[in-house]
Amino acid sequence: MDKVLETALQLRHQLHNCAELSGHEVVTRATLIAFLKEHTSLEIHDCGPGFYAVHREAECTKPSIALRADYDALPVPGGGAAHLCGHDGHSAGLCAVGMLLEGKALNRNVFLLFQPAEETGEGALQCLDLFSREKVDLVFGLHNMPGLPAGKVYTRYGSAACASLGLIIRYSGRPAHAAYPETGISPAAAVGELLCRIAELNQPGRYEGLAMATVIGCRMGEKAFGKSASEAEIWLTLRGEYKNDFDDLGHLEVESIFTVINSVTEGYEYQVLGKEDYDMEILKIKIRQEPPDYTAYVKYNVHQMPIYEAYYDDEGNP
Repeated sequence: MDKVLETALQLRHQLHNCAELSGHEVVTRATLIAFLKEHTSLEIHDCGPGFYAVHREAECTKPSIALRADYDALPVPGGGAAHLCGHDGHSAGLCAVGMLLEGKALNRNVFLLFQPAEETGEGALQCLDLFSREKVDLVFGLHNMPGLPAGKVYTRYGSAACASLGLIIRYSGRPAHAAYPETGISPAAAVGELLCRIAELNQPGRYEGLAMATVIGCRMGEKAFGKSASEAEIWLTLRGEYKNDFDDLGHLEVESIFTVINSVTEGYEYQVLGKEDYDMEILKIKIRQEPPDYTAYVKYNVHQMPIYEAYYDDEGNP
């Protein structure tokens, strides 16, 4: 057992150093297959862009099981990828299971499914070939759980983790000189209020199970001190334990966004782009509010002397 653990740890370090983004796990996939061929006698089969290894017995009466691990990494600022979610440990651990299966008679078949592209939500669907080719009675999705005692395995019937998706909200307005922000259209007020009201969606008792919206990040304008902001993005992750809650959360999220938009500024035009069921939706909001044709008001310079400013319509009238 110590030898298996030591070998798996070495593999984990190797995988950590060749982290690759979802859908681009070429070196990672090759490394895992090479390891299994070197250290086990398991059958290895392609499964979409992923693959699976098989401990197969001629006659067995117990249900066949599949153990699944992922092996893609997350993007990092500045480009590149890193195993920030522990997928190097997941796949190295599944390889260790393959080593422990050597020479065992379990009275069952065991399938080790290595799934790419977990972070984008695309990999599971791409690996469904396993279930049309093989008879699989039970599936266990492997994930590390920091904080639990070492050497313990915890299982739960049904959902062990929430489904999740990303929602990108893009605002598009009109820039203006920083001295005359009223002549432009800024999303600042709508963005600020929306961020403050996200918590409304996470109120206990609103859903059947666990459901939540989490702000991942926000970007607005640019570091140009002479120009007011006209573009913005908000990034949210929606999570739901049950499908109905998950769908409701997505719809409530978008409805809340529209409510905030309408309550902050009139004249917005929006368009939802993306797949059905709020799968990686992009909510694009174009601000159509028009400034008045002309206006006049008083500002003060640094000496507190009045500066009279006037704006004219297209015909030259003040």
